[in-house]
Amino acid sequence: MRHNRGNEPRLVIVPPPILRYMKRQVRAAKRKGADFAHFPEGALSGYAGTDFETFEGFDWDTLRRATAEVLRCARETGIWVVVGSSHRLSDGHKPHNSLYVIDTAGQIVDRYDKRFCGGTPDGRSGDLAHYSPGDHSSVWVINGIRCGALICYDYRFPELYRDYRRQGVELVFHSFHAANAPAARIAAIGNAIGTEFTRVNKAATHTYPAITMPAAMTAAAAANHVWISCPNSSAPQSL
Repeated sequence: MRHNRGNEPRLVIVPPPILRYMKRQVRAAKRKGADFAHFPEGALSGYAGTDFETFEGFDWDTLRRATAEVLRCARETGIWVVVGSSHRLSDGHKPHNSLYVIDTAGQIVDRYDKRFCGGTPDGRSGDLAHYSPGDHSSVWVINGIRCGALICYDYRFPELYRDYRRQGVELVFHSFHAANAPAARIAAIGNAIGTEFTRVNKAATHTYPAITMPAAMTAAAAANHVWISCPNSSAPQSL
C-alpha cells in the first residue's frame, strides 16, 4: 500500500491483514500440537520487485513493529516460528532476503540470509537489484532435531543441501515466493512449455516453478535423507 506524506510516496507494511493471518495460523498450529509454524519467503515484509517495486521509501519502522508482534505471538503460543522477511542493513547496502528463526521464548535465535539471488551480475535485475546475498548457512535445534534454512532460488544449488547434511541437519526449512506474477507472464510461460508433456506431468501446462520446484524438493529430500518444509506464497497467480 502507498500513501503520501507531503508529496513523497512511501511503501507501508500494514499489519492487518498480514499479521492477523499470520498470528491466526500460528495459533492454529499450536492447537494442532505443532512444534513450529513455517512461513514463505518475504511473508512479513513482502518481496521486492514483485509485491512492490523498490525499497525506496520503505517503512522499516512499521516492519519492525510487525516483527515484534510475531515475536510476541511465538512467546504466547510457545511454539517456534520461521518467517520470511527483509532484513535492513546499514545505509548504502541493500537489505538481506532473510528467514528469522524465533524460539518459544519469542527471541530471534538465528537468521538465514538468501545466498543465491537471481539477476544479472551488474545487480540491475532480479533479486540482485534489491537484495544483498548472504554468505553462510544457519543451523539450530528444535526439540533435539538439527534444522537448517534455505530460500527459493537456493534450490538450484544442491551443494547447499549437501553441506547441511554434513552438518547433521535432518530438517530443512526452505521458503519460496513464486507468486504475484502478471497474468500475461503466466500465459507466456504456459505457451513456451506447451502441452507435449501433460500426460506425464499435469504441472507441465502451468509454469516452470510448478514443474521444477516440487521435483527438486523431492530429489533433495531423497538424495540427502532429510525432511523438507517448503511453503510458497499464496498471493494471486501463485506458481
